[in-house]
Amino acid sequence: MAMQWIPLESNPEVLNKYAHNLGLPSNWNFIDVFSLDSDVLAMVPQPVAGLVFIYPITPESEAEPFGEQLEKSDDVYFMKQTVSNACGTVAMLHTIGNNLEKLKLKEGSSLLNFFNKSSDASCTPETRAKLMAEDETLTSAHEEAAGEGQTETPSRDTCTNLHFVALLHRSGRLWEMDGRRNGPICHGATSEDQFLLDSAKVMQKYIDRQGKDDVHFSVIALSEGESMFS
Repeated sequence: MAMQWIPLESNPEVLNKYAHNLGLPSNWNFIDVFSLDSDVLAMVPQPVAGLVFIYPITPESEAEPFGEQLEKSDDVYFMKQTVSNACGTVAMLHTIGNNLEKLKLKEGSSLLNFFNKSSDASCTPETRAKLMAEDETLTSAHEEAAGEGQTETPSRDTCTNLHFVALLHRSGRLWEMDGRRNGPICHGATSEDQFLLDSAKVMQKYIDRQGKDDVHFSVIALSEGESMFS
């Protein structure tokens, strides 16, 4: 039977406590993005390391992704998701793991130790997934974070219908990182200045494909700045 974790709440406060305890510096914080409107995106603190996009799993969401599905790319850090209900942690690791130079994780921290083990080019997405599943510190930190938040903690057997993926800018391209896919998804050229606007266009495509009646979407940015939750 596949390993199963308790699902995380899509809550920046939960992600901040989780990531900071593992070694993310306190000047980097997850924050809610309340709209894909350009005026709202302009108010998101800069720089932005990446976005976490949360959406409901439906037949529409399970269709072929937009963008170019790649088997591998040396330009990005990609890992598979093999643990059920771990998509929140996988999205967090994708966001952080592709921004190590920018984020400057704390020396000796659990996150830095994990990426030191898993960032070698010879380390496959499947190996990274295995390293995550066997990392006792990550596992216990996820379990603790899953008990946080504003909603009742679900049971380990809960099959959540919400999925977390990461969107990020790296090597001049916009990438979608979904551990359930076979590899990273490239959405074409972008820049640091255009990243939020280009990401919004991609996310809007997925939202439109789901249908206008579905409102179970949310977006969280990893930005530099003081947290409103600290």
